[in-house]
Amino acid sequence: MADYNVTVNETTKIPVTVINDVNIAGAVIKIEYDPALVQVLSVEPGDFETLVYNISHDRLVIAVVSSTACGKLNCTIAHIVFKGLATDVQT
Repeated sequence: MADYNVTVNETTKIPVTVINDVNIAGAVIKIEYDPALVQVLSVEPGDFETLVYNISHDRLVIAVVSSTACGKLNCTIAHIVFKGLATDVQT
């Protein structure tokens, strides 16, 4: 698993990957984030035929499905493009 940093006023593309499961043919995931720190700009397809997503104020829900299993050891659900809005400074 990799760590990613999102810089203020820059975009970062982050893959969402299922590791060690060649039999996966679909998934639903929910990602929660702090909307004061980052904005979801887009969600791009990964290794699945159908991608549906919903972006709300502080969460992203992604659903993917294929007619057959991914067939790879590590299957990418989607690529999420975030934009940095602020730094996480605690006072």
